[in-house]
Amino acid sequence: MTAPEEDPWFEQVVRETHYRLRLTIAGMGVPIADVDDVAQEVYLDLSRGRERIPPGVDIAQWLHGMARNCSYEYFRRHSRQHRRLVAMAELLDWSHSEEPPSVPSVDALNQCLERLRPEQRELLEAHYRHGRSIAELAQEHQRMATAMHMVFARLREILKRCIQTTVEAT
Repeated sequence: MTAPEEDPWFEQVVRETHYRLRLTIAGMGVPIADVDDVAQEVYLDLSRGRERIPPGVDIAQWLHGMARNCSYEYFRRHSRQHRRLVAMAELLDWSHSEEPPSVPSVDALNQCLERLRPEQRELLEAHYRHGRSIAELAQEHQRMATAMHMVFARLREILKRCIQTTVEAT
């Protein structure tokens, strides 16, 4: 295996994608000071798992997905202070957006979370903030896992509509 720094294909991929990849990571809410670290993780994963890329797949698109996953992992490691941004990114899938979430969007998320019933907020917090699995929550609330997945799908849709309406109203 050729070291990444000696692989012409890898060097070309980095040259062609580094700017957009860093924008994607920053758009996920990763602090600017940590964007390069997360980008490095993406490129390390690429160099270690190049053979996993299906033939014909656009490498920039593949890296975009890896950047999203590495950003989510960053937030899991740095959980407390960034949980709402992770939830927002997952809710609205802003990882595919050209622009990072704006301050009004973050404010709208906070307002919309406050409008939910306490038990709905507790479920979201248990999953997104405390990392509890949907299966765990289903068992705790004596529901089937599929039913709990539906609860979360509905809550995400409620929040998505609320955030969009709130942002449009400002």
